[in-house]
Amino acid sequence: MFAEIDAMTLKKWMKDGDVMLLDVRDYDEYQEGHIPQAQFYTDTDFSFGNLNLDQQKIVLYCKTSRRSGEMLCHFYEQGVTELYHLGGGYLAWQLSDQLYNA
Repeated sequence: MFAEIDAMTLKKWMKDGDVMLLDVRDYDEYQEGHIPQAQFYTDTDFSFGNLNLDQQKIVLYCKTSRRSGEMLCHFYEQGVTELYHLGGGYLAWQLSDQLYNA
């Protein structure tokens, strides 16, 4: 099944190098700014192609977490069951950066 994580947990996982981070927002949103190490993954591209889904924790995020929540269901239907969701999405990440770096 999938679980929601917070931005601080994601930061720890990224530091440990134990995460695949997928940004499922629109391309323009991704270009305006994204979490470091995040791969752009469009919600119309349901082929898992180059994604190595067996070796890392997979975390999906969007702007607020609505779209990524919907995408989690699609991954789960395809048999990918170890999934995580960034609660609050990119906005929560930005807030955590502001608080952490203040």
